[in-house]
Amino acid sequence: MDAEKIGKIIAHQRMKKHLTQQELADKLKVTNKAVSNWERGRAIPDVGLFDSICHELDLTLNELLDGKKGKSTSKGLINYLKYYQKKNFLLFMVLFILVVIFFILLLFFINNYNKTLIYTLYGESTNFDYKDGLLIYSNQKNILSFGKLNVKNNTVSLDMITDIKLVAKDKVIAGGTDVIGSLNIENTGYNELLSREKFSNLNDWYIQISYLKDHKINKETINLKHHKIMQSNKLINSKSKDISVDGQNNAMEYLNEEDIKLKNKLLANGFTPYEDNPLALRKSLDNNALFIVTLPMKVARLVNTNCIIVYEYDINSLSVDGIYNQKNYNFSYFPSSDSINCNTKDSCPPDAWFIAKNFLNLWNDIIE
Repeated sequence: MDAEKIGKIIAHQRMKKHLTQQELADKLKVTNKAVSNWERGRAIPDVGLFDSICHELDLTLNELLDGKKGKSTSKGLINYLKYYQKKNFLLFMVLFILVVIFFILLLFFINNYNKTLIYTLYGESTNFDYKDGLLIYSNQKNILSFGKLNVKNNTVSLDMITDIKLVAKDKVIAGGTDVIGSLNIENTGYNELLSREKFSNLNDWYIQISYLKDHKINKETINLKHHKIMQSNKLINSKSKDISVDGQNNAMEYLNEEDIKLKNKLLANGFTPYEDNPLALRKSLDNNALFIVTLPMKVARLVNTNCIIVYEYDINSLSVDGIYNQKNYNFSYFPSSDSINCNTKDSCPPDAWFIAKNFLNLWNDIIE
């Protein structure tokens, strides 16, 4: 089909009937620009207009499609049908490709939507505090990071523990005294310990601790709490900002209101970001000691040549590692009872209480 020939015969017959492009457009109920495009060979009239064009310009369908007046062959019609068939085939292929792409995206969405869940686990009992547990569920792997277990007072110690069990829906997920800090990774599929069913109700999860005290086995249960920190329930996940207006990255979003207040106090006392990390602040002291505060973890550390002091200020728990008489020592200090618990076989240094108290006095001076 020759669009130029069709355009010429439309223009010829229009002028022969003394019609302007606008007048012909009005009769056909189209714009004068459409008529102009036909006559220039830039476009072909829609098939629905053929009958009206032939009527207004005294043409037969064959004459219009052949582009010549007086011809009665069906060649033009055949050419148009071939053109229309080709056009429909191309349209069909485009639609087919779009449908295939749609179903591929749909299958991908169904296979991945809500298939990744990440939870933090925490809880406490009378004598124990549990935190930093991490659960990751995906359609490929399930991961359990057991987290940390601490004692809350000096009536018990971690050395007294004889067994630890993580239980979900009355089934043991992990157990043994070496489970603290462990990492369990399993492929999804048959006979999963960390199945989707267990993830569906984390309120049934608990930790059972057995410990030896007063020559008998005691048991405590920590009913676990959980917080969902990620869920793949979006078709498109927006990218977080790399750098904020004040030059600190979006890690600041992990700080709550109390963390931000503490951060401002530390900055006012001469602390600076530790290795360009806005979540950790540091300050060098006069005695060549280094004070480091990690805000999201709520941990303050004092590092010097004699010992390392770790203070978890959210649970008011302090531990000290150092060397005394050429032997390593570790002790815990409990501010609530003002008592020391030596965690090593060898005795702790005689000034253990003063080490702990001096650190707490320093900490209080900083945050007040």
